[in-house]
Amino acid sequence: MGNPNNQAYDEAIDWVIALKEAPDDSDVAAAFLSWLDERPENAEAWARAEQAQLHAQTPEIYIEPAPFADKNPS
Repeated sequence: MGNPNNQAYDEAIDWVIALKEAPDDSDVAAAFLSWLDERPENAEAWARAEQAQLHAQTPEIYIEPAPFADKNPS
């Protein structure tokens, strides 16, 4: 049997996708809330999945490196 925390996380990722694909579907929302209340690890996994989703949506910011001082001045 697999790790229940990994299973809960996999399910949470599935919920991220389902809720994104059907944001106005009350049946999906009700099923999600039911899943969320089933086990404590589901809420923990949901928090991790939400954090991962937010991180994935954050655009990368490129910062130009500061120029280094010339070590051999002329």
